[in-house]
Amino acid sequence: MTLFERIESPRRQARLALNRHASWYTWSTESLRFLRSWQGYVTKLPTPLLISLPGDPSYPYTYSLRLSSIRDRSLARELTHMVLGLCQMRPAARVLLFHNLLNENLDGQGIHFLFAGFRAALVRMTGDPNCALYAPLDAADRKDFALHADLYIPPILFNVFDHVSADGSGASVFLRTSTLRELLPSVPGLPVSVRRTIVARLSEPVVEDGFDQFFDLLHGEGHPWTQPLQKRMKAAQFRIKLYRGQGYLIHDRLWLHGREALVARVGNRRLHRFIFNPVLGGREDRVDK
Repeated sequence: MTLFERIESPRRQARLALNRHASWYTWSTESLRFLRSWQGYVTKLPTPLLISLPGDPSYPYTYSLRLSSIRDRSLARELTHMVLGLCQMRPAARVLLFHNLLNENLDGQGIHFLFAGFRAALVRMTGDPNCALYAPLDAADRKDFALHADLYIPPILFNVFDHVSADGSGASVFLRTSTLRELLPSVPGLPVSVRRTIVARLSEPVVEDGFDQFFDLLHGEGHPWTQPLQKRMKAAQFRIKLYRGQGYLIHDRLWLHGREALVARVGNRRLHRFIFNPVLGGREDRVDK
């Protein structure tokens, strides 16, 4: 299934510098046919379960839908095709931006069930319970969330915004990790050993979630390099305010991401966050660097 189709950037976001490094998409006609049926069917499904993951991950919980509860076999097959289409997306060195993913065909409840179904379908295909994560969110802290890599075990991050502030606050920010590498040698007070650790965390396979250490290396209090590094990153970052139904898909090792401070209070349904590893049939669909 062709999950998304390419579109021009929305008018109010057409002049952003990020567009030089991004492509815009929306649901394909084929996807919309499925989503109209899916939206009407989710009222018949049990609420997705919040389950714990094996091992000791930093994010130990995920929503997951019991696939056997989908009695409509046609919808069950189409859900599998949707997942296969998602795994064929190739963010590579670009940000994939999305528009109008929430509309009259799919609301917040519908995408909640959809992502929980995506998670369950990928696990069933791969046999790996850690290959996909649809993590619950805490209430948003209104302070800014500095540029970071989540360093989940799965590398692909798909965020779709739902409840967002109507003002211009809370914009998303991005920085290519290749740009970060170029900045590091010029940062005063940054030891070579720390620089090598930062680069290694972005390039080596992740065997356990590594957010905390990586965030501390970039933003930790008491480091003499923190402020000059933050200044350089901010000067090089890209900014975009995303609204309801918009979102992005990135390779977490190729793009740092963050959020500017919020003015209005936004709850824990502000976005739907699906993290996955596109591994099918024992073969990794590699995302080119």
